[in-house]
Amino acid sequence: MTGERDNRMDGFKMEVPVALFFFNRPDCEKEVFARVREARPSMLLLVSDGPRNEEERKKVMETRNYVEEHIDWDCEVRKNYSEVNLGCRNRMASGITWALEQTGMAVLLEDDIVPAPEFFRFCQEMLYKYKDDERIMMVSGYKAMHDFPCSHSYFFSADYPIWGWATWKRAWDLYDPDITSWPGYKADRTFEGTVFPEKYYRQKALEYDKVWDHSYDTWDFQWNYTCIVNSGLGIIPSENLIKNIGFNKEATHTVSDVSYSRGEYGKLTFPLDEPGDMIRNYAYDLAHMERMSGGNRIINRLKRLTGLK
Repeated sequence: MTGERDNRMDGFKMEVPVALFFFNRPDCEKEVFARVREARPSMLLLVSDGPRNEEERKKVMETRNYVEEHIDWDCEVRKNYSEVNLGCRNRMASGITWALEQTGMAVLLEDDIVPAPEFFRFCQEMLYKYKDDERIMMVSGYKAMHDFPCSHSYFFSADYPIWGWATWKRAWDLYDPDITSWPGYKADRTFEGTVFPEKYYRQKALEYDKVWDHSYDTWDFQWNYTCIVNSGLGIIPSENLIKNIGFNKEATHTVSDVSYSRGEYGKLTFPLDEPGDMIRNYAYDLAHMERMSGGNRIINRLKRLTGLK
C-alpha cells in the first residue's frame, strides 16, 4: 500500500492504554518512549523488573526515572515495579496480567520495540473492532515477511509476533504459563500437519518441551501455545510497523542480529481496507516458517533451549 503516513489525521486520539515493559536498557527505552510520547496515550502503564545486583540497579533506576520524568502530556500513569528480579518469564507474564486487569485491553511494548506512528492507531482500531470476537486473540504490529503481498490493510494468521502487539483480558485469561495440556497434544501429534507442517513440527515440539519442563525462562512460547490450543487468530498489518533495536549482548533472547527481523517500516494508510472472510493466511505463515527455520534467531533460541554454545 502507498501513501503518506496519516496516523493522527482526522482527530485521532490514543484512548487505549499503552503498557511499557522495561528493565536495564535506558538507551533502548528512550527510543521506544519517544514514539509513545508522540502518540500521547490517555493512560500509561509502566512495568519494570527489579535488578539482579547492585551494579544493575543503577541502570534499572535510570530507565525508570527517564520514563517518569518525560511524561509531559495529560495522562493517567499506573506503575507496577518489582524490587526483586522476577526474570523474563514471571515479570512479563505477571506484568501483562496486571496491565489487562487495569483496563481490559492494552497495547504492549517492550523496551527494544520501536513502533511506527501508525502502529497506535492500527492497534486501537483493531482492539475496538474485534473486542468481542473470541476468534481473535491478538493484534500485532510486526509483519516479518515485509514483501509478502496482501490485498487489504491486514490479514489473519496463526503466527503470533509479540514485537509490538495488543490484546484483551478475555484472551489473556486463557494464558497457561505451564502449558499443562501439552503432553496430551504431543502424544496425539495434534498440531502436526495442521497448525505446523510436518517438517517444522519437531522444532515447535522442542520449544514446547522445554517450556513444559521449566528449562527455558520465557513467556511468549506459552502465549503462542495458548492461541493455538484455543484456535485463535492474530491480526497482522499489510505493512510492517515495528523495528527491533534490541539485538545486542544485553538482550535476553535476541543476541545476534538478523537483518529481516530488525524490520523497516512500511506505509499503512487510513481508513483501513477491511478484509472479507476471517481465514488464516496459510501461505504467509508457511513462508514465515520457511524463513525462520534457517534464521539465526531460531539457532540462538535453540542454543539457549539446549544449552549448546
